[in-house]
Amino acid sequence: MDQIFAKDPDVNPISTCSNLEGPSTSDHVDKDTQENISTSNQNLQNIPHGVKRKKRSGEEPEWFKKFREDCQKRHKEKMKRQDSLLQILEKLSEK
Repeated sequence: MDQIFAKDPDVNPISTCSNLEGPSTSDHVDKDTQENISTSNQNLQNIPHGVKRKKRSGEEPEWFKKFREDCQKRHKEKMKRQDSLLQILEKLSEK
């Protein structure tokens, strides 16, 4: 079984990556695979990192402002309905 599955990447991963240690390759990898991994790592290093986002002004977008106002309006309407329901329940409990 070891002869069949020893080189299977599902059994023995070709390389691993860690946040603390960075990428590393396994000891059991043959030279061809090792060269492919090292060239791909070099290619990854040549790729520029993501573009930085531009800072926006402190103003919120118009669509968000309208959304927030609509939410506040719905909240106030809901509170009015809850208050009227409480008044009705209080009247019923007094009887």
